[in-house]
Amino acid sequence: MRPFRQEIRADDRCKKGAGARSTGTVLVIDDDSGMRAVLRDFLELEGLRVLEEGSCEGAPVILTTAFGGPVVADEAPHRGAARYLEKPFRVTQLLEAIRAVTKAKEAGS
Repeated sequence: MRPFRQEIRADDRCKKGAGARSTGTVLVIDDDSGMRAVLRDFLELEGLRVLEEGSCEGAPVILTTAFGGPVVADEAPHRGAARYLEKPFRVTQLLEAIRAVTKAKEAGS
């Protein structure tokens, strides 16, 4: 198994813009508990409040999947996903997607 936690701290957090603090709450849903833990740790370091269970009704959805491709990418918005990321993805990509979705939601409020 790759040292994913170390990779987050040593690689992604050092990139320009990765250290910009975010605010808000995100709900992390993944069938892999290890992936949920890694995402929770990273997102909390970025200043986000992380929920791992509960209702996401009314919340923007960012779909992450290892079973991507053109069909999933095309179908995701029709199923309610505001953004789509295919695994493996960089945590900076996830953070950028969260920021974009949050900004769009705030602009629409």
